[in-house]
Amino acid sequence: MDKREVLKDTETLYNGKILTLKRLTVQLPDGTEAAREVVHTNGSAGVLAVQQHRALLCNSGAVPSIR
Repeated sequence: MDKREVLKDTETLYNGKILTLKRLTVQLPDGTEAAREVVHTNGSAGVLAVQQHRALLCNSGAVPSIR
């Protein structure tokens, strides 16, 4: 079973000098759609996962799997 999310739509919410904020609409493996908010910066990346009022911040130098 393929567990990857499929990108359906991208909307740029903010485009500034040091960062760009985008909202992605993705289709989950079970067929439902979900929103992802992604911050693109000059030379760095981070992920903020929020679930049930809890947040997890992960710093990563890797390229995100969804563009």
